[in-house]
Amino acid sequence: MALQGTSAYQVLVLVQAFTCEEKVTTLLTKSFHSRFIKWSVSDDKKSLQEAQKALESVLADVKKVEGVKDVQRVVCGGCLDFKVMTSLPADKFGAWEEAKFAPEEDFLGKLKEIDGISTIETQTFTLMPM
Repeated sequence: MALQGTSAYQVLVLVQAFTCEEKVTTLLTKSFHSRFIKWSVSDDKKSLQEAQKALESVLADVKKVEGVKDVQRVVCGGCLDFKVMTSLPADKFGAWEEAKFAPEEDFLGKLKEIDGISTIETQTFTLMPM
């Protein structure tokens, strides 16, 4: 079964539909949507500092999204990654996806204006404890 073109929410539903063990389906309840950028060390890492400010400007709105469990920020100084991951239960994820992950458009717009950011991407995935 090919899963190309399906969202993480759809993959989660497919996995639940084909899983017989209730224990496994209860583990597959976290869906994530992440924003990923590459920042620059130039100008005393100003692009990283500005990315953090952009995140802080929308953070309260992200946390207001119905069902949000948490928002995590990951920074790697070696590969110059800045990632923001928002998790919520699968049953709430579809509605947020339909709303285009608001306030994501505002956040991405702010990131695009920052000098020194070379990549901006988004990704949707599921996370399951093993």
